[in-house]
Amino acid sequence: MYEITFGWQIQGKRFSQTLSFDSTKAPGIIKIGRDPNQCDIVVVDENNHVSRLHAEILFNSDSGIFYLQNATLHKSQPNTVFLNSDIVTEEVEIHNGDIITLRDVPITVESMRVQIKNQIQAPVAANINQYNPTQVSTPQYQSNNQYPANQNYNIPNNSQNLQTLQLEAQNQVKQQGGITLGQSILQNASKNDFGAISVMFKQFIPEDEQIEYACYLGIRGLWGIGTRQFACVTNRRVADITVGLFGEVTYQDGFLEHINSGIIYQPSKLWLYVMLLGYFLFGISFTLPIWTTILSAFSSAPLILIFSIASSALFVPLVVKWYYRIVKCGLVMTVREGEVYLSPMGYAFSHRLIYFFSNRKLITRASSLYRNFIIQREIRLNAVENYPLPNQQPKQTPVRLTPLAISR
Repeated sequence: MYEITFGWQIQGKRFSQTLSFDSTKAPGIIKIGRDPNQCDIVVVDENNHVSRLHAEILFNSDSGIFYLQNATLHKSQPNTVFLNSDIVTEEVEIHNGDIITLRDVPITVESMRVQIKNQIQAPVAANINQYNPTQVSTPQYQSNNQYPANQNYNIPNNSQNLQTLQLEAQNQVKQQGGITLGQSILQNASKNDFGAISVMFKQFIPEDEQIEYACYLGIRGLWGIGTRQFACVTNRRVADITVGLFGEVTYQDGFLEHINSGIIYQPSKLWLYVMLLGYFLFGISFTLPIWTTILSAFSSAPLILIFSIASSALFVPLVVKWYYRIVKCGLVMTVREGEVYLSPMGYAFSHRLIYFFSNRKLITRASSLYRNFIIQREIRLNAVENYPLPNQQPKQTPVRLTPLAISR
């Protein structure tokens, strides 16, 4: 009925697997995940980001079309599946050369051979730039979920890394214009979906960095109006993205070894309500005479009061944003800069602050962000301290020759 080949790469090692209609555990269904007992394609990543059963590919024997679906959507905390750069929320058709990404592990559809009504289509190889995969036998997995060490896999002759090519194919659209944060990605990232948040940050951080922790920290504003805050910790840096209501994007980061300290603060809401009450009293007293003058012809006191309250409410999100800019809620980190200046205590480095705003009810995520930062910072400092230093030969003092006294 069909023969389809998938290829992927984990930790610099390439894997490939060819499946047919009858070689899967359920005929016509290809299951992908990290559990070998229920999956046909077993993908074991380093951080176990791939679910036990992550995705399924269904084959329609009448039309000869493959359909991809997310197998975790029914769970309370679903995982993420991407087809190329789009999040999979329903059954979608896949084609030769497509890239299926399980959270952050890309899998390429390298070739397809389909039989429809006794007509066999010629196999077509996936064309990703100049990558030509070689045929690799189906790997046999052991019961401990590890790939067998004695299995030989052919590495393509192309000197470029397969994962780099896949990421370039995913980001091809993004490189042609501005920063791309699709509405579907933002919606899933706002649900604290690790995969969607990772896609956002991978537009900024180097491809070889591993995202260890990522979270959504809420909206700075009221009723869903304001800037959304996202943060992540990699093995080299702490990064922050804010997305405004009209698409403005701000990114900032700091290297782990340059961050000296952090402060987590959760302010009381009492003063926010007191400030809003004072603002409403001031706003209504300011706008009431204006609307009285404008609507004097109608002589309707309730209408004038409604317009005064509505015009004052328009600025409430700005007042809340201003309040939280002064009374910070979330995490503040101090980053050491490279500029040296003379302080009263001697020479010192300049500093800047990275402010991770967090809604009050999501302050525990800011705390988790800080804990993960501490762990990765210790690992990073140990790595930096063990960097091999260049061989420096001690400066040799030139030998001075003492003239000999020659007696005659």
